[in-house]
Amino acid sequence: MDIQTAVEKVKSNPKVIFLIDGIGALVTSLSLFGIGFLLQEHFGMPKNILYVLSSIVAFYAIYSFSCYFFLFDKNTTKKWQSYLKVIITANILYCVVMPFLLMFHYESLTVLGISYFIFEIIVILTLVFFEIKVASK
Repeated sequence: MDIQTAVEKVKSNPKVIFLIDGIGALVTSLSLFGIGFLLQEHFGMPKNILYVLSSIVAFYAIYSFSCYFFLFDKNTTKKWQSYLKVIITANILYCVVMPFLLMFHYESLTVLGISYFIFEIIVILTLVFFEIKVASK
């Protein structure tokens, strides 16, 4: 399935993008918390930073799941694109902040830690790219 077909498919049932985003945010939040709790020494990012990031991303998950469960019903014609733009902006902000955290904590980060966070940025930006396509008219 090419990207345009996927975009059209999601546009025909736009609540799915909020589910995808929510699941991704939940996985990221749990991963960050798990890294902080169990594997911090293998990644090098300070625990307090990991917990703050995990909490922020958990909020993103709550927002996306709330949109998925409550935004769409038979009696509403709300503009879902504006709600999607909020999470797009939040995801971009996260990806803008992360390189600064990597630079600030570079001395303590391991190769695994740097690789994990770069991979996370790539995944999130890929999702953002898809979300922007879905949100466009």
